[in-house]
Amino acid sequence: MKRYFLLMWLLIMLPAAATAFGYLDARGSGTAVAGYSARGVSLGGVRSIGLGDGSCTLTNPAGLVRLPGALLSVSIGPGIGNETVLDSLGQQDNNWISLSTLFAAATMGLGQDLTAGISLGRTTDFSYEGINYIYQFGQSAQLEEIREMKVTGGFFESAAGLAYRPAPWLSLGASGGLRFGSVSYDSSFTDNDQPQNDTTVTWEREADGFTLHAGAEILLNSSVIGLSWASGDDNIDARGAAGALLYLDENRRGAMGAEVELMDPGDRNGTVFRIFGIVSPYESLDFRGCLNFSMPNYENLDTGTIMGFALGTGVYLNRVTLDGGLSWTSSSRDSIFIGTGVPDDISDSNVLISLGMTLDI
Repeated sequence: MKRYFLLMWLLIMLPAAATAFGYLDARGSGTAVAGYSARGVSLGGVRSIGLGDGSCTLTNPAGLVRLPGALLSVSIGPGIGNETVLDSLGQQDNNWISLSTLFAAATMGLGQDLTAGISLGRTTDFSYEGINYIYQFGQSAQLEEIREMKVTGGFFESAAGLAYRPAPWLSLGASGGLRFGSVSYDSSFTDNDQPQNDTTVTWEREADGFTLHAGAEILLNSSVIGLSWASGDDNIDARGAAGALLYLDENRRGAMGAEVELMDPGDRNGTVFRIFGIVSPYESLDFRGCLNFSMPNYENLDTGTIMGFALGTGVYLNRVTLDGGLSWTSSSRDSIFIGTGVPDDISDSNVLISLGMTLDI
């Protein structure tokens, strides 16, 4: 009877645990990938301004107009996650690695003021591996229960779009496509005293919907101002972003920018601030960086502030550009781990590494 009760409890509680189990309680919609391409990762996931590698089809499609012509672009790289839980029993660490950044794009000019693009990219990574040990204290500490959760998978977007320049100082763009992907949750309960109570529960979650993107860029002699919007659904939050990039010299060897992104506008209103820059000491080389601050507002959870930085570089070899990017974010908060009922101190960090290539054809 006890075994069936435990199974019923797990079936009821564990779907909710997708948003209440350590790292996942601050990633109920998955870990948003900070930049689809390697160039995007190196700039902390900038969304309001096109980055010149075709990823703007998934962020601000108006940026397609500024591309030099027909391009092919690909990026790939791992994500490394870490979670530290500090409770009354001490400190517990969880670590995992996954394929986080996966991106491909192609663009083509259809005229002097019209450009088309198509892109595929991973938007969210749900990967997580967590374990929680429950002890019974008497004359000595005895391990009583072990609760584990492993999550794999993520969601993707594919979109095709157009950008049009109605005036020399203005470009407008729109794109649309499909969201897809799946997430697998595996949870196990181990009872060291009564092994007959051991229970394993597995379930899946799938994304199946449409995505729409729209944006505008104001093109000035020494700056670019961008606005972008992306639709949301039950799995992925809607997003709006506004930013500007200011060139620091006439040759555009250096630039500084800032951006504000609003996640889930009109509902939980999580906000991300980015300050980013690009320096080109040589025509064949540039360095990029970004500092970002995030203030998420998840339901029934006070996460505080998430901070991060990004670094990267680009090497320009005639018609080929090689890009590399690294992004790191960290958060710390109080939360309730499964079964404890008492708030614990939980800190998370997430590292994305991405390598990419863009070919001017």
